[in-house]
Amino acid sequence: MTKTKGVALLNRIQILKETYGEETFQKVLDKMKPENSERLRNLLFSSWYDAEIYKDLNQSIYSVLSGKYPKINEIIGELTAESSLKGVYS
Repeated sequence: MTKTKGVALLNRIQILKETYGEETFQKVLDKMKPENSERLRNLLFSSWYDAEIYKDLNQSIYSVLSGKYPKINEIIGELTAESSLKGVYS
């Protein structure tokens, strides 16, 4: 099974909260499968998680925000990349 690092999920969550607010993040969590939204509430930076959580997060972001932002996944992807380039790897 494919895995994703907690840091990838946490970065996406941080961008979502900073850009669209806590209320939007809660709406995204509400759209997710209950077991995945629960895991997102207790993420560890360096742990590995099933990629299904990442997929569910992205689909839920799209579901919540695509009406206003049709290219929301591209927007979040660009913001995440920009954020990563400002970190320790820049």
